[in-house]
Amino acid sequence: MRKAVAWMGGVWIANQLVGYLILGYPRTMNSFAHGGSLLVASIAGLLVAVAVLKTRNDKGLASLALAFVAAFATYELLLLAAAFVLGGIETFAPDIVWLVAKNDFFWFAGLLAARVALTRAFPRFYAPQMAVRSA
Repeated sequence: MRKAVAWMGGVWIANQLVGYLILGYPRTMNSFAHGGSLLVASIAGLLVAVAVLKTRNDKGLASLALAFVAAFATYELLLLAAAFVLGGIETFAPDIVWLVAKNDFFWFAGLLAARVALTRAFPRFYAPQMAVRSA
């Protein structure tokens, strides 16, 4: 679990660095707060997905799909709550959320396919590291 949270934090910091150093995000307290809400929502989504998988005690496709949906809902709902305070509520129009959901689904499906392919092709190298762990 610690590794997953560390990776999530690493991806978040990379995203923030690209945003502020390359894309020119405004360096305001509100912008930093939005960035912080992304970190909190991401880690919460991760924790929810892990909880779903632990509760179901299964790594089958149905459990993975349920964990994905629960994590996505958690992430979006927390960002929506932050938007009520920080602004940006207009980005939660149904068509925008649907586009984000489709994008996330295709990434999820692609990464899952890569996991299956690597696990089957090189089980000695990939299966132990990629298995969902309970600790």
